[in-house]
Amino acid sequence: MTSLNRIELNFLKPYYSAQYEALSRDTSLRALQFKIMHRIVATNRLLFKIKISPYDLCSFCFTFSETIEHIFWECTIVKNIWFQITTELDLENKIPNFKLGPKLTILGYVEKNCHQIALNIFLAIVRQYIFRCRLDSSEPSVNGIKNVAIYRCGIHKNINNKLNFEFMHGWADL
Repeated sequence: MTSLNRIELNFLKPYYSAQYEALSRDTSLRALQFKIMHRIVATNRLLFKIKISPYDLCSFCFTFSETIEHIFWECTIVKNIWFQITTELDLENKIPNFKLGPKLTILGYVEKNCHQIALNIFLAIVRQYIFRCRLDSSEPSVNGIKNVAIYRCGIHKNINNKLNFEFMHGWADL
């Protein structure tokens, strides 16, 4: 994968705009996405560099250095979860132009139609769940993601209802 270190900020601008719009009501999701895009997520590699962690290995596989790309895509445990979610939700058939890969799982979609906005929220929920598992020293699971996604979907629905916004139709497909 092309390292996010080499991606120019102009390239990230539309992703940031799309993510900000999709996640604007959920500050915890927005904060993690901001940290990912600005490469300030406290991974073991970063913590090792600043001498806070004794090792830089991935918290899940303990095989490779834990970078942003690794923890959200390259780790075999995480990659298997992404593929299981994609298969169980049948995203390749439900979402136009869906192609699971590092750019999608780390940055999300640029397009702003209802399917992509809902999918950006869902992807951000999964990223947050993965990072929360890392902080809790637990292994992420598909069932854990399902439980968190169902709970968070309910929150988004209630927020939209209280603000008199129509709940996004894109959630129905997920």
